[in-house]
Amino acid sequence: MGAVRENNTHEKDLRKYIDSTDAHYRAAEYISQHTKSERVKFIADNMLIPEAVIRRFTICAKANDREKFYSLLKDATTRNILRTSRRVLFINPEIYMKALMILYMPDLYFKLRKKG
Repeated sequence: MGAVRENNTHEKDLRKYIDSTDAHYRAAEYISQHTKSERVKFIADNMLIPEAVIRRFTICAKANDREKFYSLLKDATTRNILRTSRRVLFINPEIYMKALMILYMPDLYFKLRKKG
């Protein structure tokens, strides 16, 4: 009985994380496309959007979906978004470090995120 409840809770938590990630990505894209402030656009393009992309990789790992994880990793646009996070290294190093791990140590990222 406990295993069923635990599995159901995990699925609900994952669904919430997926929904919040999708909302995060949509909001970041909207901000990037509609702001008149260059500073806000910089933050959206180099911090908010890469963070949403990183969350998509985390979702794949938590769902144990290696196929989708590596499909995302092969996408040139996704890889470029991850690379742009280097521009915020001194503002938010966590984003850039996660992006580097996904790009250059994807198996390790997948393994660590699958557990957490």
